[in-house]
Amino acid sequence: MACNFWRSSHCLRWILREKKEPFQPIDRNYFKPTEIKWLRLYFVEILHKAGKYLKFRQKLVATAAVFFKRFYIQQSFVNFDPFLVVPTLLFIAAKTEEWPCRPEKILAAVEKYLKADCPSLEYGYGVPDLIQCEFYAIEVLEFDLIVFHPYRSLLIILAETKIVPDAMDDRNFPLQDEEARKFFDLCWSIVNDSLRTDLSLFHPPYLIAATAVYIAAHFLNKMPLIRVMLENLAQKLSQVIDITNEILSLYEFYDKGSSVDMGALLLKLFNKIRDPQVHAFVNAQISSHSKSS
Repeated sequence: MACNFWRSSHCLRWILREKKEPFQPIDRNYFKPTEIKWLRLYFVEILHKAGKYLKFRQKLVATAAVFFKRFYIQQSFVNFDPFLVVPTLLFIAAKTEEWPCRPEKILAAVEKYLKADCPSLEYGYGVPDLIQCEFYAIEVLEFDLIVFHPYRSLLIILAETKIVPDAMDDRNFPLQDEEARKFFDLCWSIVNDSLRTDLSLFHPPYLIAATAVYIAAHFLNKMPLIRVMLENLAQKLSQVIDITNEILSLYEFYDKGSSVDMGALLLKLFNKIRDPQVHAFVNAQISSHSKSS
């Protein structure tokens, strides 16, 4: 059912029907809610940086980001080390999107950016660890590896509203009109930013795309151009407003965090995650699963 979102596992199993905190309660024993939010933001950022370094397509990175969100609503940071889980999910996403990459390259890319933020960090994972973790991660994801993203819906909406004519399959299509290009780039950036939130866990991708168009139109004073779109979404406007508020709150969170010493904060959080007892537990869990498989 890969071609039909409404009949897919993404829609039927991975859109949470009840609004709840998208992390495991056990993490509250080790982190403040703000610290958990920083962790979730930081590791999605690592996915983006590593993906860009490896020249992965944006859709591939987006798939890995959704996998990350799904994994950590099932498991906790303190029990499952994101230093290993993040490259593993990027490896799985590369296979899923038919853009395979050698695991050692993915590990090296993730380690590169982790050490850039924390030079004293001892990474400690290799290819055998990633391969073992892969089987466990796929099971946590319940073998649901098909992910729908807002990008396609965004192109359809922009074409239907005539804001961006003749849109192709990615952002690199030729677009001579400067205003149209500006509008498109802003929409695309907002969709990318949505990956840093938990919106993919609660809303269908077409509504995230529509919200990106709504925010861009409001910001660029193009609201009359999306009148028909808003009329078609009349029954969903409350969700559009919720998504808008979530994206705007992300920007506010970043603004407030501009005064935070990120190096010190990350080192503190990493030390909690990588406590020797927790680290041993992680390896024991993965090894035990691997042997039983």
